Amino acid sequence: MESLEELCEVLKLWASSENTHLMEGTARVEYAPSDASRLTARALLLVFAFALLIRLIALACAFHFGGGEAFMSPDSGEFLNRALLRPGLTAILGFDPDQSYDKGLMPLAAWLMSITAGLPEGTPALGYIVLQCIMDAMTCVVIAAAADTIRRGWGLWAGMLAAANATQVSIALLYLADSIFLFFASVALFAGLRLIRQPGWGTALGLGAALGLAGLTRSAIVPLAPCFLVLLFWLMDKQTLWPRRLAHLIAATCIFAVVLSPAVIRNVADNGTIAITNQGGVHLLYWVVPLVRNFAEGTPVNVTQTSARNELNRRLAQPDTSPDAERTAKQLGWEMLWEKGLLPVFQAWSAGAMLNLTIPAAADAPILRSLQHESFYETPGENIVDKIHAFLTEPKNTAFVTVMSISAAGVAIFLAALIFGTVVASRVHALMTLFLLAWVAGFLALNGPIAAPKYRLPIEPVWMILAAAALCVSISWIRQRLELARR
Repeated sequence: MESLEELCEVLKLWASSENTHLMEGTARVEYAPSDASRLTARALLLVFAFALLIRLIALACAFHFGGGEAFMSPDSGEFLNRALLRPGLTAILGFDPDQSYDKGLMPLAAWLMSITAGLPEGTPALGYIVLQCIMDAMTCVVIAAAADTIRRGWGLWAGMLAAANATQVSIALLYLADSIFLFFASVALFAGLRLIRQPGWGTALGLGAALGLAGLTRSAIVPLAPCFLVLLFWLMDKQTLWPRRLAHLIAATCIFAVVLSPAVIRNVADNGTIAITNQGGVHLLYWVVPLVRNFAEGTPVNVTQTSARNELNRRLAQPDTSPDAERTAKQLGWEMLWEKGLLPVFQAWSAGAMLNLTIPAAADAPILRSLQHESFYETPGENIVDKIHAFLTEPKNTAFVTVMSISAAGVAIFLAALIFGTVVASRVHALMTLFLLAWVAGFLALNGPIAAPKYRLPIEPVWMILAAAALCVSISWIRQRLELARR
């Protein structure tokens, strides 16, 4: 009980820079978090070097044991084949009438894949993977800066945790757009935190640019961006008059729209719609709806996909790839989604959020994915509990489940640390913590029933910041206990 009271006292001290010591009896333990040095360029360089070293070692190991195939996910082959055609920027943006563009990729991701394709010779995916490792190391630096914005002294720890983050490392080794997206999303998160603490024109413009570039990499952030901007208007320092805060947010919104405009123009010219991507109906009909029915009723994903495809073909007089097919798919998807009411949707979204929060990063590791195991989504079961039980007890999954179970123990400890870190951060700066939690909630809501470590990637920066908060307070408490013991 005495130790618990001391830990609570430490939390109070972290929340107030005016309290700089802890009293126990007549003993005085110095505690001055406000005196912590700012994050220096040397510290940021250390974070970058450490993160890049880990990723390059992981890359070398994956390539040694799996060759070029180690970098491939189910979607990677199509992306790589298109990149090897070396389409120009005009083709990628959809403005070249002689070339079709990849509708499954946003322009920035497609362009980066194109310029790195075939480098070096014989290993076409390696150049892009190296680029991802570099940008992911830069992401760790941004996470460090974001954590230091909330509290001096947290930055280095957050950066080092991000450098060793298994989710970031495993996704950086896959031929996908997610690690590039994470960099720009992390910059947007950093700019949002700075805007809360000290609104400024440079920060607002940087926020808009980061959100736009993230949207040009993956469209997932586009529907969330307006929500984040409105929330930031409310969270920004109230000492700044509201017209000035509004002007900052308008500037950020304008930059966001300008940066995102190539994707909008591309779809208007090609599909006659201002939608950012013409894949919304396909995503809803063939992924979201089947997973909702799978989680809520136990209907196999492939069964729902087949029935949805048959119904779509029945409604169409032209091939599925036409613009009308996209609109019809979206309409059919909404009809099927709400066909049985709100409860199945709520159950599926809750199950997806739970899985996205708890799936170990090892699930996306190339070596683990090569182990024999059944698809979780194809596992029979009337609800999420039945599916998990059936998956865990399936004999074919034994090796896979054993590794995942060991990883899950680490996830449980980490989640406990995150809860503690949230308490710490809320006492240091409640509004910044609210923004962090809103960021997490937004992406969990957007992902819905679709769960995998890569879909959790945008919330990893928040996890690293909160874990650093918990770690810093825990270290301070341990130091004080040792100091008191020596006295």
